[in-house]
Amino acid sequence: MLIRKNISLDDKYLKKLQPLLDANNGNLSAAVRDTIEVADTALLYHKSIDEAIRFLKETPAKEELNETIQNGENIVINKTMLEWLLGVQRVGLRMKSLLMSLSIHLRFRI
Repeated sequence: MLIRKNISLDDKYLKKLQPLLDANNGNLSAAVRDTIEVADTALLYHKSIDEAIRFLKETPAKEELNETIQNGENIVINKTMLEWLLGVQRVGLRMKSLLMSLSIHLRFRI
């Protein structure tokens, strides 16, 4: 069943819809349907639209971090292991040599 409704949108919202308008050859109804599908999908995994928006805004930063981990610029270390390493440092082992040996070990395991 097709229902016709009139809606009012500020120019700022039309600008936000522009990528969807372009994808749908300027068809505003199709762009709004796509927007509803995105919102519906987001709400399946989040309790509110605000939570979904926060998640989507944070995701690029998380993806960038994942890239730096994959290219070796950053590493992920378990909290327990980090605490152990810091404890080892306190009892007198040199952190640099320990980290170098771990680095060599990890490089060969990758």
